[in-house]
Amino acid sequence: RRPFIGRRVEPPPCALPSARAPAPARERARRRSCGRMDEEDPAAARGLLGPKTQLHAVEPEELEELGSVSLPRRELYCPGGETARARALRGALRAALVLGAALAACGLLLAVHLSEAGAEVARGAAASAARHSPGMEVVALREAHDDDEAEDHQNHKSPNFSIAEVGWKVKVESQTGHKRDTTVMERDEQKRKFKIHYDGFPDAYDEWVPMESTRLIEFLPTTTSTSSTETETTSTSSTLTSSTLTTTSLTITTSTSSSTTTPRKYVSLFCFTMARTDNYEIDLVRLQLRKVIGVFDCDEQIVFSDRETWISAGPTFLKGKDEPIMISTFNVKANLTDAAVGGESGARQAAWLNAGDYVKCWQQVVFDGRFRFHEWTVKVDPDTVFLAGRLRGRLMNRPQSANPAVFLKTCRTTPRKCINILTVSRQYGDPIELQVVGASTDTFAVSSTCSTTSEAGQRCINNNWGMGIHVIVNQNGKFIAEASCCSEANEVQSLTHKCAQQQFESKDPGMSGALEVVSKEAVQTYSDSGHRCKADAYLDMGEEFFMQECFKLLGCEGASGEQLLQDEFCEGEPGECKGSEVAFHPVKSPEKQIQCYANAFMDLKVPELHSDLLALSSADG
Repeated sequence: RRPFIGRRVEPPPCALPSARAPAPARERARRRSCGRMDEEDPAAARGLLGPKTQLHAVEPEELEELGSVSLPRRELYCPGGETARARALRGALRAALVLGAALAACGLLLAVHLSEAGAEVARGAAASAARHSPGMEVVALREAHDDDEAEDHQNHKSPNFSIAEVGWKVKVESQTGHKRDTTVMERDEQKRKFKIHYDGFPDAYDEWVPMESTRLIEFLPTTTSTSSTETETTSTSSTLTSSTLTTTSLTITTSTSSSTTTPRKYVSLFCFTMARTDNYEIDLVRLQLRKVIGVFDCDEQIVFSDRETWISAGPTFLKGKDEPIMISTFNVKANLTDAAVGGESGARQAAWLNAGDYVKCWQQVVFDGRFRFHEWTVKVDPDTVFLAGRLRGRLMNRPQSANPAVFLKTCRTTPRKCINILTVSRQYGDPIELQVVGASTDTFAVSSTCSTTSEAGQRCINNNWGMGIHVIVNQNGKFIAEASCCSEANEVQSLTHKCAQQQFESKDPGMSGALEVVSKEAVQTYSDSGHRCKADAYLDMGEEFFMQECFKLLGCEGASGEQLLQDEFCEGEPGECKGSEVAFHPVKSPEKQIQCYANAFMDLKVPELHSDLLALSSADG
């Protein structure tokens, strides 16, 4: 076999075998190695190299004749003159290129096609000649490749990145050497820089890049379409009688829609919750982890509890982690055991006085520090059905405020949670006394219509005690309890409130503990000056009211967000979670939460924003 065929080497002087080799072998080796160069150019044969290189191999039998002569393998190849076949091939290649250049004068489009065809012909000729002369294969292919590279370099023009406007997408080489898709966020004409946002990353990685930076690679397309509407109307007469004239009118309308989309900035969320480990709350958190919903659909999250316990049944993958890890709660040493004192009413009131417990959570969020890498920090209750993708979609349009330190008023009112005690009169028997959990502003009444669907309503009908049963509802029409059969008159006689929270209430929107949305700047403000908020009576407040008043005291601004939440404490009702809100509260069982999430996800008209959608061109609008 031929060793090293097709290998390109540096052009050394013409190799001559050692004098120890037999004379015929030396002559044949020299001629086979140097070709006809010594006949056409004696100077080149003495080692003055010509411009081209011919690759050749020494036959095995010639190596045997050389005997024990020590020759480096690369010296078996040396530059030589071009053979007649090589010169013909070079002429054909040059003719093809000249033909392509001449045709370019007839039109750019035609020239491109023909030059490509000429290049293919040249490559085909080179490959054909190489089968007969292996030494010329590398030369011909190298020349064709060099010509292609020169043409590409000549045609390439660097984009003028100074024309990039806010919202344009640009591919940029990041500081770590990766090619990333970015969005232009701001321009500085004086310093000739613009601020870019890395798509899919928190704004902590935003940076200012000079418009002439070599890290700018190319513009990325955005989805744009044009529209036009054209209407043409023609009329023809079809029937004419003595009394009527019928005219048929044909209208043809052609229209196309118009839309221009710009790249979207990703909104990153840092979320946390606190779960009790002795009731259903920890089961809800474990369900959310298994389904990657709730706080586990945020970019980063932390789960607090009154004692450390497991969330994942075994090592599992978490967003942002390369290896499976055990996920546990973080113990903030919250004293939740007193919630079991005093029966159900006492337990609820103790749980509502939670400002001290959640202040420990907020302190740990500040100490953890990860909130600084995300635009928003979100606190949700375990029994809140929370859709992080929907919240990102809403927060793409940041609330209009001159102050970047903002919190969202997610409740339609500023409530005070209470045990409402109401007395319902009866025509026969003692009055009915009910305890209803709600806000101090709740009102109650007996419905004007009788219910016939319940078991009690059917029993009233079957026993001829009326056409059903009376139903007690609140101001939002929510069912509270059943009263007497409709043959008996019922009426709400009295209403008293037992409110453990020592705070004022208002009809104005405020913050709800089921969903707290706070900007990074507001959390940083709390980190710097939160100690100013603590007073002697803050332990008798609800956590959401304390944080709301604390943010106000520190100069943060409250922005509208009451359309984000359906909460029974905020004059709302979670229902079946079929609204466009981003959170529904309360939903206290795993089965109901699964059904609630399923109903919410079925509504495809509500926009959502997830990090993986940014990789899709169709998710650009």
